[in-house]
Formats: sequence, structure tokens, C-alpha cells
Amino acid sequence: MKLNNILQAARLFLLALLIHSPFAQANTEAAPNKITYRVKPAYRDSLNMQVSFRYKSDQDGKLVLRYENDSWGDKNIFDCIGSFKVEPEPANISFMRDSSLIIIQTEPNQLTGISYTIKQDFNEPLKNYHRYRPIIQQEYFHLLGMRLFITPDELFGDDTDTAVVEIIWDTPAPGTIFHSSFGSGLHQELELTRVMLYASYFVGGDFRRYQYDFQGQQVNFLTRGNWQTFSDSAVFELLKQTIPTHVSFWKDRLDAPFSVTLLPTFEEWTETSKAYSIGGSGLTNSFISFASNNAGTGLDRLVWLYNHELLHKWIGNTIRNEAEEKQYWFSEGFTEYYAYKLMLKSKQLSLKEWVETVNRDMIVPYHNSSVNTVPNSALTLDKFWSDREYHKLPYQRGFMYALLLDQQLKQRSKGKKSLDHLMLELLQSAKNNPSLRFNHDVFKALLLKHLDARAIDDFEKHIVEGKLIALPKELPEGLYIQTEGNAPALKIKEQANTVKLTQHLAL
Repeated sequence: MKLNNILQAARLFLLALLIHSPFAQANTEAAPNKITYRVKPAYRDSLNMQVSFRYKSDQDGKLVLRYENDSWGDKNIFDCIGSFKVEPEPANISFMRDSSLIIIQTEPNQLTGISYTIKQDFNEPLKNYHRYRPIIQQEYFHLLGMRLFITPDELFGDDTDTAVVEIIWDTPAPGTIFHSSFGSGLHQELELTRVMLYASYFVGGDFRRYQYDFQGQQVNFLTRGNWQTFSDSAVFELLKQTIPTHVSFWKDRLDAPFSVTLLPTFEEWTETSKAYSIGGSGLTNSFISFASNNAGTGLDRLVWLYNHELLHKWIGNTIRNEAEEKQYWFSEGFTEYYAYKLMLKSKQLSLKEWVETVNRDMIVPYHNSSVNTVPNSALTLDKFWSDREYHKLPYQRGFMYALLLDQQLKQRSKGKKSLDHLMLELLQSAKNNPSLRFNHDVFKALLLKHLDARAIDDFEKHIVEGKLIALPKELPEGLYIQTEGNAPALKIKEQANTVKLTQHLAL
């Protein structure tokens, strides 16, 4: 082994010890800051949300507020701010879109009252690409925490620091409901990080709510509109089937009530134009989902979506990326791999359906992609949100790498271990050390522990440098590779023992 490889291996070994050390815990911090928001949902009368809070300026009379203007693929979110008032009247207010800041100049150490409204800034029918913008209509509202709350910049320190966030909501109008990532309480006092507040949702209006108890925690499903191709009860049953599989896989539990929303969007479905779209996001103790309310969106598409988004409770929200898009190959690609794996394990997909689906959605598109060999450093947030092929790349590349790695681990251990063991170990490390952030060194330390230095070379080659990932040379008995056009695809041999093959793939 070359000297630089020996040094790298030693460094990764020491990192592995640190990751798994019982002493690698976050330091105890001072009492968190606190803020109280009062929210009046004025969607029926004024098509806006009215929010107010009080906060003290610093010793120089400056109060710096944060509101993310460009984030999650959305731009110009400042356009959603309606009225903005400050009391006592300040000397100056500067809206700084480029830095997502609002700077108020007032008296030193002045307790300042802020009141503002948030409005919907588009008039066309709701489409999937509107999903992260404030949605405020006469019948209902749907907002992310990052779109509803303007926050004092000093309220949170780094991404592990917490603050006490008190939210007091006006009573909903008769015949309507209110719900959020934090439950249905109108007076909520929560200790949150900035990310936990941003990655939360708040809905109200003509939603329908369904609830059941899972291991002592309430699971909530909320939807609205009249669905064309499935019923509320079918989606609710899907949740009931999916949650136990995931909790069992992770050897974990729901540590708080969990909530899911499903919102209908409009995409045209005619003889000449057949468009549909589905999407979602894993949030704090919840996820949101959106689907075209037309013939193109069947329940089978929600099965995939709900497996993917539920996995983000663990991959993304517990095992957190250090540099977001630089680890999307993991947080989206490994999530994609495990969505299909758990669907096979839980019989939501048959073996035939699993092979057909991963060929159609992952393997063939990856090999046909025009960007499948760009280095990981070429994926920027702007490209991820604006270029469809770059957006798909981390899902596809991460899936292919997870498939390769899973097979290597099974072969090396003669079926005694799989990628599951590495994932469970990583989860436990993240739970033991909440300040741990997933990065390439953390992952390579695990590779070195479970495989050897050759696995690190493969990682550098395929993930960092972006070289094409071929299907594993040694496939489980019963599978073979067949070229379709310019891309390889998995096929099931006629004489395959499908029960044994399914068990191997789901291991």
C-alpha cells in the first residue's frame, strides 16, 4: 500500500473511533434564546397570514432579521412579504434580497415589535413547482416554516443550536382545521434548531384529517380536494403499511407524533397533453406530498413517493449532511435505493416489478444521462434545482453505488452482512452524537471498517470523480445483464428461484 494510502487509512481509522466513541457528544449549551410568534390565518378574508413578534435590538440599535429569499429551488420569496411594520418607528429598514436579510436600525437595546403579512405570489392554478412557495387561498393555506417565519438572525447560532419557539395561533373558523409538523395544538412551545423550524409545515382550512396510533404515537394524514384515481382511505392504508416496515428496518421508533399532507396540483391531462407530477419533502417529524389530480397519478406512484419521503426521517433528518448538495448522492441516492429495497421487502413490489422499476427509473436513465460522468463537485444547488439531468444525477448515481456496495458487502461476508449493517451503524452514530454531520470522511471511515482500502478507491473513483458505475459483475444467482439500446438492464433468468432471489435482494 502506498504511503499516502496508509496515512489516509490511519486518519480514517481514528475518525471511526471518534464517530463511535461514547464521549463524542454535543457540549451542553447555555439556555436557548426564546421568541413568541402570534399568527392570524386571514386567508378567507385577506388571502394572507398575519404574523407578529417582539425582539430586542443590539447595543448599536441594529436588529438583523432573516428570511430566505432564494432557497429550495424558489427565488424571490421576498415577493411574498406583504405589509411590514416596526414599532416604535425605526430610523431605517433595509431589505437585502441578495443576503436574505432585513436590517432594522432603531434605538440601542430597543424591544421592537415586528408585524408582517405573508401572501401567495402567483395567480395560476397550483402546480407541483409551486409546492415550496406560500400557498394561501380562500379555502386553505399550506406553508413551510421557512416561508412563514421571519427570524432574528441571532436567535440561532450554528445548525445545532436551539431556541425556544412559541407559536400562538388564532382559533380556526368553524368547519376548518389547523395542523402542523408539531401537531394540532394552537399554542405550541418548542425547542428547535433553525433547520427544524424551517423544515416544518403549517396547514389549515378545508383539509380532511385521519389519525391512528402507532406504538403510542399519533400518525396524522391530511388531504383535501376530490381525488380522481384513489381514495383517502387507500392512501391512509398505505401509510399504515409503510411506517411499520421502516421503523422495523431501522430498529427504531417514532419519537414524536408524525404527520403527512397530500395536496392536489393541476397538470393538464387531455388527448393531446398528458402531464402529471408528484413530489414531496421530508420535514421535521413529518413529510409533505403533492400529486397531479388526474389519470396519470395512480396509487402505485404514491407507494414509491411515500417510501422515499418517509426514509428522510432517518436519512437526511437524523443522519444530516455536512454540505447539503455535496452529499446528495447519499441523502437522495441511498434513500432511493432503500425505498425500492424496502418496497420489495414489504411486498409492495414483486420481484418482477422491482426489476422493471429499477431498470426504468434508475439503471437505464443513469446510463443514458448526458451528465453521468461529471465529478461530484460539478453538482451545485443552482444546477440541482434548475437542470433536470443534474437534479436526477445524485438519485441515480447514489442508487447505482448503493447497489454495487450492497452486493460487495454480501459477497465479502457470504451473506452474513449487507449495506443495512453500515446504515444502522451510521444511524446509531448520528443518534449518539447529534452534532455529527455526514461527509465523505465519515463514510470512508465506515467503508474501511466494513471492507478495505479498495472500497475507498472505488468511492473516490465513482462518487468523487464521477466515473461511470457499472452494474456489479457478480450478481446474485438468478439475475443477468442484458443491454437495451445503449444501456444495461437487469433481467431475471427463466429458471431463477424467485423466492431465494427476492430474499437475497431484500437482505
